[in-house]
Amino acid sequence: MSFCSRNPSSVIRHPPPPPPPPPESKEKKYRELANERNAGPGNRSIPFDQPTGAYAERPGADPYLEDPGTLWLLHWQLASRPAPASTWHLVFTRFAESVFTRDELAWWLLRCARGDGNRRTSESSIRRDLDVFLRTYLPARENSRRPLEDGFDCPLTELGLLEKIGVARFALRRSPRPSLPVEILLYAVLDFWQREAGAQQTLAFERVQFDAGSPGAAFRLDDRSLVSMLERLPRGAGVRYDETAGMRVLQRQGSWTGRCRPFAALERYYGVSRA
Repeated sequence: MSFCSRNPSSVIRHPPPPPPPPPESKEKKYRELANERNAGPGNRSIPFDQPTGAYAERPGADPYLEDPGTLWLLHWQLASRPAPASTWHLVFTRFAESVFTRDELAWWLLRCARGDGNRRTSESSIRRDLDVFLRTYLPARENSRRPLEDGFDCPLTELGLLEKIGVARFALRRSPRPSLPVEILLYAVLDFWQREAGAQQTLAFERVQFDAGSPGAAFRLDDRSLVSMLERLPRGAGVRYDETAGMRVLQRQGSWTGRCRPFAALERYYGVSRA
């Protein structure tokens, strides 16, 4: 008897395989990597899962990094503090040159490391870290000999913060940032203010623009652009920019647990509410 002539009810039917699990979102990978690096001894930086409420619930407010504001937020998390990514913090907020070569930047980073008493840091480790830093903000060059995955660009290349000039030089200039949302800047200002001068009701504009770990430095904003964005802060933001008799200051109008709570700016931007 042929197989086709058998009684169909006698044929063993296996249940269909379960559907594959959904792919991990980029946002989840970024969070897990950041929290893993934040867990080092002596590291007091705020983990990505710190905020409470709907913003912190996975998959998150922007799980696939479709909003440019999320890319700026990730960049702020990298550049605003010495840990977990010291190279990012040093280059964006402490390095004074706007045009440089790879060698110039590598030697400067090595001097910073040894100046902090870290004599075990080697030039080769600095150069490896620098390679990762450059690939974070520069698109990969097309090369048919390299594996396909080596040609993938980091999402932060979309920010346009770093530019390659010719063969061997790079530019990190201050300029307007049209894709930077005002609310993300507000979060960065409040985060920086609370961390560096939490007891003060006013903060000098120059600190917000030039201090290590400041929003102006991390976002590489020129003076006029930062002023323009501060003047456009939303009503009820808890921060007001004022310029009187040549003195430029930011005034805090609320408490750190009320109107000036930094994560309130993110909740407002992503349209979520606090639990």
